[in-house]
Amino acid sequence: MMVWLLRTVANFAVVGVVALALYTHRDRLGTLVEDWRTAKPEAAVVAVEPDAGSSDAGSTGQVQTLPLRADRRGYFFAVADIHGSAVRFILDPAASEVVLAPADAARVGIMPAESAFTARFSTANGTVRAADIVLNDVHIGALRLARLDAVVTERPIGVSILGETFLRRLKRYRRSRVEMILTW
Repeated sequence: MMVWLLRTVANFAVVGVVALALYTHRDRLGTLVEDWRTAKPEAAVVAVEPDAGSSDAGSTGQVQTLPLRADRRGYFFAVADIHGSAVRFILDPAASEVVLAPADAARVGIMPAESAFTARFSTANGTVRAADIVLNDVHIGALRLARLDAVVTERPIGVSILGETFLRRLKRYRRSRVEMILTW
């Protein structure tokens, strides 16, 4: 009887220690589980067909690269200088457009009239109205693009987006879990 009681107490102690360890590290475990669930291929190299207006990206005549590190969730962000103001973007190859959040657009001096919001996009959060714009001068590190087609959403979004209309202006980009390299 005493051996059974000691085994039972030991089993409960082990379960308690494991439960305490899991609870203590729940944030890190949640991040690991999320990273595992959303894991992307280890590396993807995408060659893009440049747009006709992309000659400005390689103005030096040499191939240049810009490495971007992923955040802890695996997202890639870049800060662009647009019309003299810094705008934080997420790079999203699945997005078709360059999308400027209304707050970012206002900060760089772009304020479309109500009548300009004629484009409609389907998103995970429903349909969004947007206005077509052109960003005359965009700098991300040494990368410079002139006349980048974009849209401004009517409703606020969490972060501005660099999508396919941006990525098509590059020669290629390479993405792994931890790094995206833009080449122009």
